[in-house]
Amino acid sequence: MNETLIIAGGSIDIAFACDYLKNRRFEHIIAVDGGLESAMKMNLVPGYIVGDFDSINQAILNQYENMKDKIIKLNPEKDLTDTHSSINLAMELKSTNIVILGAIGTRIDHTIANIHILKIAMEKM
Repeated sequence: MNETLIIAGGSIDIAFACDYLKNRRFEHIIAVDGGLESAMKMNLVPGYIVGDFDSINQAILNQYENMKDKIIKLNPEKDLTDTHSSINLAMELKSTNIVILGAIGTRIDHTIANIHILKIAMEKM
């Protein structure tokens, strides 16, 4: 199974997430913008970092400068959310199962968009 974990920048209870993930294995881990900070708190090293980087502390992003070829910087003026772009990447990676953490909670517009994105992903998989 080609399973991908996407860590978005919404609300994540780190203790709960660590407990949920402790017996799971993922072929790909994608950190989405501010979700990179949550990935660090969970001691997860992303294979890809996606975003326009408007919600991540630049010092945190700089810690991953050795991954330049795996950092996908998006234009801030775009039609897709950063999370939508990360789901597209997961599908390009031929993921058969996608787990998303942090897709809801901090911004209602992103929460609603992320709920709609699930339907798009289901139709493509």
